[in-house]
Amino acid sequence: MPAPTDDTTPLGWVMRGWEHLQAQRPIAAWASWRQTLVVEPDAPAALQALSRLESSPQLPTAAKRPWKFQPPGGPEAAARWDRVLRGNDTARLDQAAAAFKELSHGDPDDLSAAFNHVLCLAWSGENPSAIRRIDEILPRLAAHDFALGVSLATLGAILRQGAGAEEFADALRYHLDIPWDSSASDPEAAFDPEAPWRPVPLRGDPGLRLPTPEVARVYEWLDRPLRDAEETFGLDDVPEILALVVVSREKVRLTSTDPFRLLALQEHLESRGLPDGEFLRAPLPIAMMDAGVWSFRLPEGLSPETRGAIQREAVERYFEFTWIARPFLSLADHDSFDQPQTPAQAAARAASGDEAARAKLAALVNLAEQLGERPATVEMYQGYPFDRLRHRLGLPLTDDDLVDPAEIASMSLAALRSLDLATLDPTELAEVIDSARAFDDDMLHDGAQRALAERK
Repeated sequence: MPAPTDDTTPLGWVMRGWEHLQAQRPIAAWASWRQTLVVEPDAPAALQALSRLESSPQLPTAAKRPWKFQPPGGPEAAARWDRVLRGNDTARLDQAAAAFKELSHGDPDDLSAAFNHVLCLAWSGENPSAIRRIDEILPRLAAHDFALGVSLATLGAILRQGAGAEEFADALRYHLDIPWDSSASDPEAAFDPEAPWRPVPLRGDPGLRLPTPEVARVYEWLDRPLRDAEETFGLDDVPEILALVVVSREKVRLTSTDPFRLLALQEHLESRGLPDGEFLRAPLPIAMMDAGVWSFRLPEGLSPETRGAIQREAVERYFEFTWIARPFLSLADHDSFDQPQTPAQAAARAASGDEAARAKLAALVNLAEQLGERPATVEMYQGYPFDRLRHRLGLPLTDDDLVDPAEIASMSLAALRSLDLATLDPTELAEVIDSARAFDDDMLHDGAQRALAERK
């Protein structure tokens, strides 16, 4: 780990680390505190900060693990490294970054130097530059060393959520701000008198940044009423959250992690003659990157067994049907970095031999798995095995015993296309139709629809 890049005091580096962490740049925060220890090895403030980061129950492993330089890839590379690094003060992070940039640009095949250059940028909090560099080198790195390519893509997924890299973020919340004089009229009746709005108790949640009760009222706009526990039998009976509604003195803000739901609400409000709203977006905090999973509400009074079964089914449905059809900038083709693609599209590219697409996809699944393993969320995920998702996307499994290859709900597109639709019963055909819709395969969808019509 290089030493500090300037004459900042150890306390200054500690404070800079906390600033990075607050700005959702934990990789740079770790580096700032490690740099403090280079100057003052026993600095208690830095040691305490590192300990808190490494034991954080809210962050996924990739956001708090120590990232390390790669060694040179052979004697010839080592000799070249020695010549370049001797000409730079590598105790300074900026000069280490310049040296590895020179090494990697001087020899595009020196992927270890390119990896180290990315790390220097990430440690410095230069997330946009690090993300662009990852996009440049990942195709060659994934083809040469797939595991290292997955590691680099995982690092990129974390960097995308940091301040300064908002244009690259994948996990987003969307806002629709509608001008409204709440002192003159109640928006609930004007927006939709039939829609169930459920009051949300304000607890000062820092992730959502909700206002205080004195400033605003907060509701959840559900797609149906929340029934009593005895009337709820399964996930299909459970309401989903269309938007979080914040009613303040001068405006109403609708918030969702699903832009399509928010656009549908915007069309609904426009049809009722309400004022036009302003559509905004912002990155989610790293600790809330999986907020989209929890877009449903369960009633009180459910038995632990019923609650757990519904939560597990909800997680399966989200990842295996909704998540795989959601666009991600981090999955964009290397020829069009600004065009997001879905996991289903990336899986198709990976199946055709695109190792970069496969590495990016594996990285996103790994990160989703890490989010589900946190102490704060492990009970909510109910032991969902992410090998089901890997199987669905054609990725290597970590444990073959966790997946039933004959289960249609977790089949890959290739496996679904190989099914003999004439032999399937109506329930199985309905599952094929849902999967075909998630994979955006019109031919499979229409074929299963015809087969289902014949059964009926």
